[in-house]
Amino acid sequence: YNSVLALARSPLANSALVSPLLVLDDVSPTAEERGRAMRLVLAWAVNRLAPEPMQYALGTERPLDDPTWSDPRWWRYNILRHRYLEPLHPDDFIEGGRFTETLVALTGIPSPDTFFDERNRAIREVAQWLQEQHDTGRANAELQQLALSEVYQVLQKQQAALDLLGVAATFETVFPRQLLNKMAAIENYQRLEHALDYLVRHRFLLTEDAGSSLWLSPVLRRFIYARQPLALAKRRHQRAADYYTEQDEPLLAVRHLQQAENWATAATILLASASELISELQSTELRLLLQRFPVSKLAPAQWRDIQILLSDLLMVNGAHAEALAACRSALRVVDSSFYQARIYRRMGKLFEFHNQLHALNYYQQALTRFEIDDPERIDLLKDRAWIYILRKEWILAEQDLLLALAQTPITIQQQADVLDALSYLCGENQRYT
Repeated sequence: YNSVLALARSPLANSALVSPLLVLDDVSPTAEERGRAMRLVLAWAVNRLAPEPMQYALGTERPLDDPTWSDPRWWRYNILRHRYLEPLHPDDFIEGGRFTETLVALTGIPSPDTFFDERNRAIREVAQWLQEQHDTGRANAELQQLALSEVYQVLQKQQAALDLLGVAATFETVFPRQLLNKMAAIENYQRLEHALDYLVRHRFLLTEDAGSSLWLSPVLRRFIYARQPLALAKRRHQRAADYYTEQDEPLLAVRHLQQAENWATAATILLASASELISELQSTELRLLLQRFPVSKLAPAQWRDIQILLSDLLMVNGAHAEALAACRSALRVVDSSFYQARIYRRMGKLFEFHNQLHALNYYQQALTRFEIDDPERIDLLKDRAWIYILRKEWILAEQDLLLALAQTPITIQQQADVLDALSYLCGENQRYT
């Protein structure tokens, strides 16, 4: 138990038992980290033998006159703790005796046979709890908290390092070392390099790219971040956002702006960057950020644009119910025909494969609001024509397609899409000339 490296070589140290306790790095932990995690698991299991909260917990000196020594309810706990986890010191041995004889005397256990019987029952109970935890993970949160508390106790003895880790907790992903240094300097941190060296050396921060990039594990980050003053955390996020804006990293900038509660600026940057982000295949990240915006923090126009864009992304992903909800949310804050038309067209599109009558109704509402030369009107007419084709309403389909072709301006892509639909319509009606 007291040899971390020996514990690390136990098969259990490479099992699901220790996974929640690897709070520094759960992907590539060191042998020492696995050993410490295994020790915490064993301590947790033995502590469960205690019938009530302990006055003298593991790691603290327990006086020999503590009444729980001789309480039969505590026998199993006492045996495992003071024989295996924190063995009695030889100075405490009774005359002529060693561990067993001394523990029998301290606990008042009537005989060595009873002692070994209690020990074996205790070992079976601990083994049962470990097996249950391995199979179910029911105590994962409790075990993780134990590991975090142990780490925090170490950090509290290195205040400069703990303060710097508070700055690092601003970042959810890999971040530049120079940015951490810059933000810490703004807050007038002393002995910055010494503190950073300590954090890296003890793996509270992991490095890559020859030390130019840093990473803090998500579990430890959340624990440290929760202990930062809210106002200070917001200022740090704003500074990080300013940096990433200068570096033309809109996703990172917006993430920090949202956490700084600078919602309007975040929306402006995200909407301006949306087309480029989509073309760079970052639609998922874009969608997740769009979904974070609260309606109460944006002007109606920004909320409208956010919801329309979100609806488009959700529709592409097949999340039709969520896309429809975004459309309705946008509709509640608009009163101009220009935007109502765009929203109704999207709602019609979302109903195409589920309820054609609803789709036609929304398309009609959109059509009455579009200006005659609006390019989006062409897409609406083409989409509505396809519904008519599916319903074998040939005349109505042809009318919409001819209206779309007659509208100007029309892009080459739009013209091709309309002609494709018209070709299909003619084929269905066997009109080849």
